[in-house]
Amino acid sequence: MESRAQVTAQLMTIGAALAAGLLAGSPARAADESAYDRCSAIANAERRLACFDEVQKARGRAPAHEAVQTEHRRSFGLKVPSIAAPRLGSGEDQSVTVRVAAVGQTHDGKLWIRTEDGAVWDENDTVIVRQPPKVGDSVRIRRAAVGSYLCDFTRWQSVRCERRESQ
Repeated sequence: MESRAQVTAQLMTIGAALAAGLLAGSPARAADESAYDRCSAIANAERRLACFDEVQKARGRAPAHEAVQTEHRRSFGLKVPSIAAPRLGSGEDQSVTVRVAAVGQTHDGKLWIRTEDGAVWDENDTVIVRQPPKVGDSVRIRRAAVGSYLCDFTRWQSVRCERRESQ
């Protein structure tokens, strides 16, 4: 089994080979193929996948699972007809945990939050929020019955909420 230092050295070698190939003006495809060959030679499946991910990152491409997670977070809570939300499977698409960037009240006194991702969620419940979240707090937003969502501000405080469509 390879040590962490060996894996790090392999990844650094791959990165250096890719950078050298690009700086020397040699075709990127040849550098990619040699990097992929090095990754293919790694016996441990997790380390091999990490190697391939590093090659993709060096090429400026996010690994597929990261791209799907990013798109899932960006589109979570939007109405289905307006966007085809990606599916992560195995229950992962039932909630997201986000960090609060701004918080306020609507004209009728209901709470709204804007996440660091730019999504705005409005309270659409009759519950009084005793401790609204503060900027920097984490909020879990999860799917509920009949297409609704619940915003979990604390372990004991949840309200029905709805994502505001982009302006």
